[in-house]
Amino acid sequence: MDNDDIQLINNFIKSIDIKSIEAFNKGWSVDQKYIIKDQQHDTYLLRVSTIDRINQMQKQINLVEQCTALGLPVQRLIEHGVFNDTCFILYEWIDGQEAADYIGDTEPEEQYRLGHDAGRILKEIHSIPYHSDSSWADYYNDKIDCKIKMYNECPLKYDDEGLALRTIEENRRYVTNSKFVYHHGDYHIGNMVVDNEKRLFIIDFDRADFGEGYEEFNRITWCVSVSPLFASGMINGYFNNEVPDIFWRLLKLYIVTNALSSLPWAMPYGEQQIDVMRNEYAVQRKYYKDFQLTIPTWYTLNKVS
Repeated sequence: MDNDDIQLINNFIKSIDIKSIEAFNKGWSVDQKYIIKDQQHDTYLLRVSTIDRINQMQKQINLVEQCTALGLPVQRLIEHGVFNDTCFILYEWIDGQEAADYIGDTEPEEQYRLGHDAGRILKEIHSIPYHSDSSWADYYNDKIDCKIKMYNECPLKYDDEGLALRTIEENRRYVTNSKFVYHHGDYHIGNMVVDNEKRLFIIDFDRADFGEGYEEFNRITWCVSVSPLFASGMINGYFNNEVPDIFWRLLKLYIVTNALSSLPWAMPYGEQQIDVMRNEYAVQRKYYKDFQLTIPTWYTLNKVS
């Protein structure tokens, strides 16, 4: 970017003196993202969003601040605010590797350790209460109905879709009025970084939300695709190695419900994303033996004592 761009961002960033700015376009976020270096050569991540997303950005800020107060390993928030028709957050950059890339070159014990850390961190995030007057059972059953409607109205279909629909109907009775907690909103290995001291950090809180704690595991399938050991460690870390049966029943419900709505979600992004979701559904059928199992095979085959 040129000097005019630097000057423009300097108009609303007050905490640092900017030397260089580079666009950073990785990920699915609708935010504009930039890597910024200051005059002391320190590095930061700037996220800029349209003003209509200010409430969502405020959720992100609230959750990151509470995580920081608990001493959790998250990106350090430097500054946030509003400028003209945008809102922004400035984070300290974490030097290291994306966790998914790092894990590919590590031993099985290290994969499991990092997953265990991810589970313990998530448990701490879920210790932050979120007040809601809603019933979780009503809220999530409405969500299920909405996702089924999305799927039914979608021209694309999964092979043997009845397996998914039947699994949802058989397991939705396990949804009870659990307490609401804060959610990261997209908790999986793709939103984690391993720093230069091999510590796991959680990033990308832009989908911060709320819900029942176990629901946040609905994206663990993306962890499994990278490392079943990491995913197994994440569950065991969350539950301190004592995983209740009800978790497995709800996990299957959350994963299958998510898969159902993933196909209509993928349509605007083209054939490549549609194929990704079809493949993911087929993989879950394999892990759950056509959804007859309660515990997926990737977990039972990859426990580490």
